[in-house]
Amino acid sequence: MLEVSTSAQELTLGGDISYEQFLTDSKGILESLRKRAHMMTDEFNSCKTVVCNFIEGAMYSFPQIKLPPKAIEAATSAGKVLDVFYCLKLLEAIGISTVPGLGFGQKEGMEKLKLKLKLWGF
Repeated sequence: MLEVSTSAQELTLGGDISYEQFLTDSKGILESLRKRAHMMTDEFNSCKTVVCNFIEGAMYSFPQIKLPPKAIEAATSAGKVLDVFYCLKLLEAIGISTVPGLGFGQKEGMEKLKLKLKLWGF
């Protein structure tokens, strides 16, 4: 009878023939995510009205987007909270999925959009 182990600890302990492959794969995935995070942050910071810190250790980017008064008026006219309104507009217009800052317990008057990094491919 073949015994299969499902313990994550057993799968990642040294000495197993697959351990080196596990290390190589893990490092490759983390480096790929780091490159994407840098790319996303650099693109945000190339925009005049956006400031974004480099994300490390997370899959969310937290850009601060300065919206002009007319953009704020558009959300108000539609009866939507500002960040919810623009998350919906990004999804409708170009298919970018974002999470309103309200989903992260942001302070009032600090409307933000949160973007999730796509794990595989761009």
